[in-house]
Amino acid sequence: MTNFKDSRGIALLQLLIRREDLEELGQSDPSRDFYSEPAFAVGQPWPLTSHQFRRSLSFYGSSSGFLSLPTLRVQFKHMTIEMARYYSNHYGNLRTVFGYYDDKKKDFVLPTNHFAFEYQMAMPMSVANQLIADLLFNQEPLFGGTGSYMERQKERVKSGEIQIEDMRADTEQRVKNGEISYRSTLLGGCSKVGRCDSFLLGDYTECLSCVGAIIKPDKLNTAIKDATNELCSYSKGSGEYQIVKGETERLTAFKARLIDSVEV
Repeated sequence: MTNFKDSRGIALLQLLIRREDLEELGQSDPSRDFYSEPAFAVGQPWPLTSHQFRRSLSFYGSSSGFLSLPTLRVQFKHMTIEMARYYSNHYGNLRTVFGYYDDKKKDFVLPTNHFAFEYQMAMPMSVANQLIADLLFNQEPLFGGTGSYMERQKERVKSGEIQIEDMRADTEQRVKNGEISYRSTLLGGCSKVGRCDSFLLGDYTECLSCVGAIIKPDKLNTAIKDATNELCSYSKGSGEYQIVKGETERLTAFKARLIDSVEV
C-alpha cells in the first residue's frame, strides 16, 4: 500500500514545468540563466526543495503589497532588513496572484486560468449544496420567512412534484444571480444577500420577523434557555435585565405562536 509520503512524492512529480513557468522563474532572478539548466527544462518535474517555499513567501508576499520588509524580517527571523530585502529581490518583475497592470488597458488583468475564477464558480455550488443539505435533508420543521418556503419545497420533493436535481440547479442559479445566499445563525440560518445590520449588532431576535430568516426549533429552544439563564446574572432594575427579558419574551412568543401550535 502506498503511504502518504510516497503519494506526496508522486503528486509532486506530476507538477511539470511549463514555458510560462520558466519565463516567470527567469524574472525572479535575471542574473541566473535557468534556460541552460537541464533541471529546469520545459516538461520536466519541478525540482522542489523546502527552501523554495521560504523564498516564495517573501517573493510573492512582497509582490502582493501586503507584506512589509519589517514584517518579513520578523517572519524569517532575519538579523537585518537587508537580508529580508535580498530574499524578495526582483519581486517587482512578477505578474502577481492579484493580477498585473496592462499598459494598454490601463487596468489590472487576471489570467484566464486564475484561481479567482474557479473560486467564483465554486462558491454558488458550495452555498447551494450547504443550503440543500442543511435544510431539505433536515427532519425538523423550518419556520421564518425563507424557512417556511423551504418547508414547502421539502414537501414538494417528498411528493415527487419536483426533483432534487432540478431544485439544486435552480438554487445554484439563484445564488449565481445574487438572489439568495446562506449562512448559519444563532436561530438557524439566513438567506439574505448582503450586509445585515442586526447581525452585526448582535440583535438576533430580529431574525424572527425577517423574510430571509430560517428558524429551527432546536436552536430557538436553546436560545430561550440561554437567555433565561442569563437573566439570573442581572438585577431586575438594570438595563441589561430589561434587554434580555425583552429578547426572551420575543423568542417565547414566537415559539408559542408558530412552533408549539404546529406540534400540537
